[in-house]
Amino acid sequence: MDIRPQEQFGYQRIPWLLRLFLLTNASLTAVCVIAELVCRKLGFQNSYIKPWYVGIKFNDFNTFYPRFQLLHHANFYTFDPQTAFAYPAPAALIYEAFYKLGGPLFDLRVFLVVSLGIILLAGVLYSRSLQRQGLAPSPANRFTAGALLLAFPFLFCFQRANIEIIVWLFLALGIWAFVSGREYSAAGCIGLAASIKFVPIIYLALFVSRRRYKPVFFGVLVAVAVMLLSLSFLGPTISGAWQGINLGLNAFQEDFVKNFAVDHVGFDHTVVGVYRRIFDPTPAFPTLLHDYTLGTALLGAALWLFRIRKLPFLNQVFCLVIAGIWLVPVSYEYTLMHLYVPLACLSTIAFGRDRMKDSQAAPFFVLGGMLTAPLTEFMWHGGTYGGQLQSGLLLVLFVLSLARPLRSQYDAWQTGSERIGDVPAEVVSSA
Repeated sequence: MDIRPQEQFGYQRIPWLLRLFLLTNASLTAVCVIAELVCRKLGFQNSYIKPWYVGIKFNDFNTFYPRFQLLHHANFYTFDPQTAFAYPAPAALIYEAFYKLGGPLFDLRVFLVVSLGIILLAGVLYSRSLQRQGLAPSPANRFTAGALLLAFPFLFCFQRANIEIIVWLFLALGIWAFVSGREYSAAGCIGLAASIKFVPIIYLALFVSRRRYKPVFFGVLVAVAVMLLSLSFLGPTISGAWQGINLGLNAFQEDFVKNFAVDHVGFDHTVVGVYRRIFDPTPAFPTLLHDYTLGTALLGAALWLFRIRKLPFLNQVFCLVIAGIWLVPVSYEYTLMHLYVPLACLSTIAFGRDRMKDSQAAPFFVLGGMLTAPLTEFMWHGGTYGGQLQSGLLLVLFVLSLARPLRSQYDAWQTGSERIGDVPAEVVSSA
């Protein structure tokens, strides 16, 4: 029987939608590199400390090292208030696990190796996913390598040595488990992510819209249990640790949210960041921020109830990711790496019988390529407006996610089955 090479070895050419994403990302990155080189040639390099830092590296990991020498003591919560520990208690366990390995430099190197390992493992698994969809190994590996090399959010997270990579890992595992039918594993991973940073708890809405309430309860239980165990570990008592952690979180709000730090606003891609860029600080801002937080929570719940829960799976995930990185009080470049989860799921529908109309998916790949490029290099008079540009792009992506249904194989189980675990075997294998 005559077998064509493409049928025998898979698609030899990367689908054009994936090439569109890579071309968009590469083009903007090239513009930023050229701008960086030109400004350095003209002697303006001091104004361009981002996105490629010169001298300031791994600060998010190193900054807490002196504080953790006082762990299990009350002074842990009050020592050096300018560098208050601004994470929930379970995050302290992550830092402590690395800080006790063999000294500051060794601990940092281990964390960087772990971070790089997570990124590379995700790339390997994604390449294999593309190959299961029918793409030959060589183009699958080339596309994945190109996407990783140009993945500025991951680069920035690695350069800052931020534990957001751990949150991303749990959420990525949670979404993978969800589409694979392992609902309790998915809920558990989401609960772990939510214990480190509170916002990921919104991902449990995926179960609510499908009337799967037991996994929701399980995910909340995991988050609460990990929180209590972490507070007990920190000590000296659970209540004392709770009060101390809240002091750090409040200090973060005072320093990074309520204050209008000019050198931070340009890198903040939230709605609040846009407000802070336009308006001068006023004493009323803390009250406005409180009202905004409450208002977005109510609006988000209403949107989910009346619109988002009725949309296909991919739209739901896009909406949740955008809400978690755009509608919060403050968010920096490394949180944009959460966009790779829905983009990876979306890329699997660019093949064969599952391929939707290109016009449906193309804007998502273009916007994804733009948002994962180093847009903070777009500066004016030494200050970046990249965060505000990213905020506008996130708004467009959010509106598209609400208005343009993205049907895929992930929705197959919704017709004729209520249980995620009843996903057909071919759908699970492709996911």
